Amino acid sequence: MADYILYGTPLSTYVRTVRMAFTEKGVDYQLADVNIFRGEHQSEAYLARHPFGKVPALEAGDLSLFETAAILELIEGRHPKPPLQPAQAEPRALMRQWQNVVDHYVYPTLIGQVVWQRVVRPNLLNEGTDEVVVERAMPAARRQMHLLERHLGGARWLSGDTIGIADLYLAPIMAYFSQTPEGRGVLSEAPALGRWWEHISDRESFTATQPG
Repeated sequence: MADYILYGTPLSTYVRTVRMAFTEKGVDYQLADVNIFRGEHQSEAYLARHPFGKVPALEAGDLSLFETAAILELIEGRHPKPPLQPAQAEPRALMRQWQNVVDHYVYPTLIGQVVWQRVVRPNLLNEGTDEVVVERAMPAARRQMHLLERHLGGARWLSGDTIGIADLYLAPIMAYFSQTPEGRGVLSEAPALGRWWEHISDRESFTATQPG
């Protein structure tokens, strides 16, 4: 039995972020599927793992954790090689900055609005797309992508020369956003972000965690 059991749907960007971290570090884990579209994340059994009914949650021996940032902190602490956090304070702070930007701003805009309307509603919920929601979201989406483009113009990864946690946060989001016409349009106009996308999408941690 694996030392780690990760609970969550492989469709979740946050679950994929944790899976990518395990893969980058070569750490075995077991994925226990939690089907959010059937309401399994609100079951009594799952709420005992995550009291807010979100994914992912983790069993790590005698320790139970929920929330992606906490899970990644444990993985990094127990398996420091290869590092996903810079050792020096300045690049580590930069990584945290972009991690929080992706978490608090990019995710709600790209996933919560554009991807939800373009991908989730028609393909998983059999519902129509609300074009007004997409149109209203795009100014914020373009601004966020412009900020990432400007930053990546001088760096290979969000935290510098090596891949880090901020990149693992962004990659699953861009995987969905790039499936939309809006996402493809943004990437075509953002060469630095496009190069980042090529680098991350070629990594084993990305290809091995495709949700299918």
